[in-house]
Amino acid sequence: QDLNGEVGRCGRWLNKTGRYEVFLPLYENGGKLSSISVKPENLLIADAVTALEVEELLAYTCSDTRFPPALINLARSSESDRPPLDDIIDPIPIAKGGGIVPIFDTYRGPLSKEAHALLRTIANPDIGNDQMIACSLLAQKFSDEDRRNPNTKKMTESSVFFSEFVRDRKAKDSVRVASFEASMAKFSDSMVDEVCGKWLKVVVKLDGIHPPIRREFVVRPAMTLRALHDQVLCPVMGWKSNYHCYAFRKVFDDLQKLKDSCWIGPRTSTALDSMFMPLYVGGCVANDKQISIGQLYASEESDNLKVQWVHDFGDWYSHSIDISRCDGQDVPSNANVACLIGGAGLNIPEDAGGIFLYEQLIGKLTHRFPMEISDENDNCVSRDFTDPSSEHWWGYFNTEVRNKPNMQRSLGNPLEFNLDLARIDVEAAIRRPTQKSGRENQNVHSLDYRTGLIHEKDKKVSASQVKDATKLCAVCGVTVALRKCSSCKSVAYCSREHQVEHWKEHKSICKAIQKSKK
Repeated sequence: QDLNGEVGRCGRWLNKTGRYEVFLPLYENGGKLSSISVKPENLLIADAVTALEVEELLAYTCSDTRFPPALINLARSSESDRPPLDDIIDPIPIAKGGGIVPIFDTYRGPLSKEAHALLRTIANPDIGNDQMIACSLLAQKFSDEDRRNPNTKKMTESSVFFSEFVRDRKAKDSVRVASFEASMAKFSDSMVDEVCGKWLKVVVKLDGIHPPIRREFVVRPAMTLRALHDQVLCPVMGWKSNYHCYAFRKVFDDLQKLKDSCWIGPRTSTALDSMFMPLYVGGCVANDKQISIGQLYASEESDNLKVQWVHDFGDWYSHSIDISRCDGQDVPSNANVACLIGGAGLNIPEDAGGIFLYEQLIGKLTHRFPMEISDENDNCVSRDFTDPSSEHWWGYFNTEVRNKPNMQRSLGNPLEFNLDLARIDVEAAIRRPTQKSGRENQNVHSLDYRTGLIHEKDKKVSASQVKDATKLCAVCGVTVALRKCSSCKSVAYCSREHQVEHWKEHKSICKAIQKSKK
């Protein structure tokens, strides 16, 4: 049968046969699609299809038929504390007798067509399978001998392919990123104030989960996307700040515009999952420290801006964000730069393996899926249903939930959301110094094995530790969405109201500084 031109859904990569599993509607069997195996060279990317057609194709397949997760093992110098991508592109020479540290992580996110080809090429067929592909990389400059050595040949080739792929993506994306940053810089503070007003309303929802995990809050338009992520979004959604890599992008109904949409995130990140960025996000991103939420909103000729926010490039927790102008009527009078209004659903543990594995975790804890029973050596000896009367249940719960770095205060009904506690977290977050990107690998915590709880060293950082007066509001102490005094530049405020309130105290100092500059 001639299948040329037929449109279907490309499923998982069959590592053993070197083919893709493809689902075609004409092979429907009992309400489900039967798949065929096709070589990559016999496939083309189809033209854009409607959302309805996409839904029809997805209805025939489930999550375990997609391209399998990729387990990547990166071995690099034990002396390196640089971003993983820097080690891959320009590795530190490993001295004789020097140590090599292997770091592992699994990528569960979407892939560009170039990344599909890359992972097919560098996958190790002796380790992976149809449910998981495995790739080994070594951050090292290779000699001709390394390339010929049969023991290191596969790792050498994979490392070279991956580093060349990253360089190519970085070169291609840097021009687009520079153009996007220049377009955002055109929106001055006065233009942002005119378009946005005093407040923007933000509704954020975690994608792919039901019942929904959703939050609703208002923020000042002057807040940078870096501060929005670190000191508002992470606290309200229950994620750990400065722990994983992340990125934002504007969302469009037009598929071509969505493909060309520029991602915004940290320029450098030592988070392990940052090595996955080129697989879909790109070789580089626009600087989130230089772009405010107000500039992003003002750049669109629409009353409602849709944004995608991804937290953790490995587990790929995607969120849908709706941003609109707020008249401020429902905003409490004591609100400064951010105020949580409402929400639904408790947060989920970090490093749970994505939405699919989190649902399995909940299924095991609620007696819907069997749980692996392990011996003292961590070897699985059986699978059985367990409940809180079992020691195995509590061991699994402590390991997979209680000892995760964002769950020390989140033990409760997963359907309930505690607005008061979440507001306390936000108020504390907006008053601590903004954490610098590039230090994620230093974000340590200690675990109390008696309770399974995490105690973070940076949890209670007060604004009083900030020595630079322009890094916090002179009235309320918040450290985000600040603007300096236009006359002396020596003090900052989070709002016009606080600047007016502080003027009596600041007036003499301001005039003295201006006089000294003349």
